[in-house]
Amino acid sequence: MRVMVRMMPGEIRYPSGDEMAKKPGDRLEAAMARRRFWRAYAFDDADGFNFERAGGRIDEKLKGGVRIFMPVAGPYRLRLDASFDVALHELNLYVAAEYDDVDEEVDDADGEVDEVEGAEKDTDDWEDWTGYAYEIGHWDQARWHPWCLRWEEAQAVVAYMRANPSTYEPNEDSDNECTVSPDMAMLLLSRFVGHEPGDTEGLEAHRAQVAGQFVRMGVFDPAQARRIAENMVIPPPEDDFTWTCSDTHGWMFGGAYSCYSNRNTDHSRFPFEHFARFRVMLGLDAKPRG
Repeated sequence: MRVMVRMMPGEIRYPSGDEMAKKPGDRLEAAMARRRFWRAYAFDDADGFNFERAGGRIDEKLKGGVRIFMPVAGPYRLRLDASFDVALHELNLYVAAEYDDVDEEVDDADGEVDEVEGAEKDTDDWEDWTGYAYEIGHWDQARWHPWCLRWEEAQAVVAYMRANPSTYEPNEDSDNECTVSPDMAMLLLSRFVGHEPGDTEGLEAHRAQVAGQFVRMGVFDPAQARRIAENMVIPPPEDDFTWTCSDTHGWMFGGAYSCYSNRNTDHSRFPFEHFARFRVMLGLDAKPRG
């Protein structure tokens, strides 16, 4: 049923979708139905498109940055903090506070304690906090460290969301918290999946999956969808980047110059122990061998 707005005597106007979108999730859904959202998210500058300027308009529509929760089992959730006005998108592993093993220090598998940088309390009130957020990857225009997920991990998150659609309800008092559908989660997470430069088969298959989803949404035609997918699903610029498996840390991604990913031992930011438990709750091996 459409709601009519009476402007002047005898004049009737139907409000736009943006005007009717009141909640953060409604505003985000309206934004994601437009091409410019995905072009800005993919940092697409083809045909003179200014994704930074478009990001500013998106940020206005979203009323500031948005926290997108992708709920999974137990105390863990993925949270994407999207700030389109500055072209900065951070993916976090969020750990609920009631989990009694949560701390700013994480026990390593060797029995020692490693400090994890960037573990922030997620709260507006120090006396009433809800959990920790560990940044695992981010996209920006300067010093980007995006590749932090394997494809099966992103798929497992999406599968869990499909099987448990009511796992998490965003804070109604927050003006920037929301969730997304499993299909949208797959598109958003695909930007953070690490592909080895030599994995052309996997890269092509995953680009095709992303492009197909864009076409099914009706946002892009097949050619446009393919181009945006190629912008979103990309390998690192260094040829020696590879996935390796450690008995202590599980899967890691990096090379001689490993600054494009936090998921390796050259950095102290990645919460390896939490992520191992996260994988188990997704039905994946915590630390697969080889």
